[in-house]
Amino acid sequence: MVVKLRREDPESRKWKRYEQQRKLIVGEFIKVVGDKDITEITRPEARSFVMKLEADGYKPSTVEKYSKFMREADRVVPA
Repeated sequence: MVVKLRREDPESRKWKRYEQQRKLIVGEFIKVVGDKDITEITRPEARSFVMKLEADGYKPSTVEKYSKFMREADRVVPA
């Protein structure tokens, strides 16, 4: 017998959290680089994003997570 303790589906909450974090990362990136197509982003722009995060006091693990997401996003964009 399975007892559902909460009304919310854990998978649903997990997905919403994931989506919120990704929107936050993209929003931060747009603040630094501007709203441009992901295929047009240059290495110096990506580096300036990382430097801005470090200057704003983000933890190294957070900077790495943000950077990793942006690298992965570039890979899934159709050419």
